[in-house]
Amino acid sequence: MSALLSPRTLERLSRLDLATRRAAGGGNVGERSSGTAGVGTLFREHRTYTHGDDLRYVDWNVYGRLRELNVKVFEREENIDAHILLDRSASMGEGPGSKLETGLRVAAALGAVGLTHGATARVQAFPTVPRMAQLAARSAFRGRSDVHALVRAISSIPGGGREPLGTALRPAFPRLRRRGLALLMTDFLDPPDGPGGWRRAIDFLHHRRVRLAVVHVIAPEERDPGLVGAARFIDAETGEEVLIDVDENVRRAYRLHFERHVRAVGAYLRAKEARHVVIDAGLSEEALVRRLLAMGLLR
Repeated sequence: MSALLSPRTLERLSRLDLATRRAAGGGNVGERSSGTAGVGTLFREHRTYTHGDDLRYVDWNVYGRLRELNVKVFEREENIDAHILLDRSASMGEGPGSKLETGLRVAAALGAVGLTHGATARVQAFPTVPRMAQLAARSAFRGRSDVHALVRAISSIPGGGREPLGTALRPAFPRLRRRGLALLMTDFLDPPDGPGGWRRAIDFLHHRRVRLAVVHVIAPEERDPGLVGAARFIDAETGEEVLIDVDENVRRAYRLHFERHVRAVGAYLRAKEARHVVIDAGLSEEALVRRLLAMGLLR
């Protein structure tokens, strides 16, 4: 078993569900109430009995109190496709405590929960990874029995590569047989606009009409580099170096700029009816699960 998720964490996750499963739109879980009383798995409401309704779904407790015939109406719960999209570019880093490790851990947790509740999980890493045996051999993971295989496959995804989100995501996202759920893990360190901009990636997913949840992974040093004096910054993907003399005014201006950036990402995602969840890199498994619960991705 990979170190990404301990058996204890997997056991806890098996008792949770994806809060995004019941989404509006064709083909998603719980999106349509059944046309006939009683058909389905999720209780929705009562309605007055009409001729032809199945008497097995009459609520006799209500009849005993009100002397009225009411039937239970359920929503149909359907299996969904959960598309797990992982940014593995160099800016995500690699190794313990990195944004990549955190993204992989979130992907494994959400995928495990989805499989436990009947979803089909499909994993795509971008930039694409040649000869990734664990994923190449599996086009999809299905059911509780595939949880460990999914976690192992996600654990095998390496870091590295240079390709903007806007151009990398399009070829990584599969053709859809039915609408489903997309879970994107990235750090949003690309420019917002232009052919490779992150807005183009979000627009692409929005036009595919998937239910989108985005996990925005942030490293502590991105919030505040904590430097004073002459500092050299190196772009992890291009190797470009920039020398900056950092004082308290520069640090303050940087922090304000970064906070505006995070707010702008969230506002754009909300405008596209997508969920924005900010996760700090390096969280423990326990803290990560608590964060996913607090932010409404799990329930």
